[in-house]
Amino acid sequence: MNGFRIYGENNQHLSIQLNKMHEFPDSICYSGGYNAEGSIIIKSGSYSASGSLWISTGEILMFRNQLEEIYDNCCGVAKLASSEVDFEMSITIESRGRVVIEGTYKEYPAIDNELMFYFESDQMTIGCSFTFQSDRDNFE
Repeated sequence: MNGFRIYGENNQHLSIQLNKMHEFPDSICYSGGYNAEGSIIIKSGSYSASGSLWISTGEILMFRNQLEEIYDNCCGVAKLASSEVDFEMSITIESRGRVVIEGTYKEYPAIDNELMFYFESDQMTIGCSFTFQSDRDNFE
């Protein structure tokens, strides 16, 4: 199974698992990579959400590259959004190593039920916790 988890303070986290890649390896989707059917789990403070998520492996790879760049530069913003815009997330590394993870998730875009999440971490935790459970080649 492919996926990743991002840890924050106080047991807050976000994890994405990709369960099935469609049309792999025959066809690349318009947003790069392969369309993937997966699941998401978010825990932010006392709130949590879990549900299905469609996202491309190309979108995840671009996010990973952005995250590596801001981690190396010790500042900046990395963004990940599904093409359906039912999931959006940004990770901001601020001066002094403070990290802010925030975004929104809607399992069904046509229904106005949305989780807005925000949690904090630090640069050291992000560097250690953002790991893919697969090798990089599966996301290109």
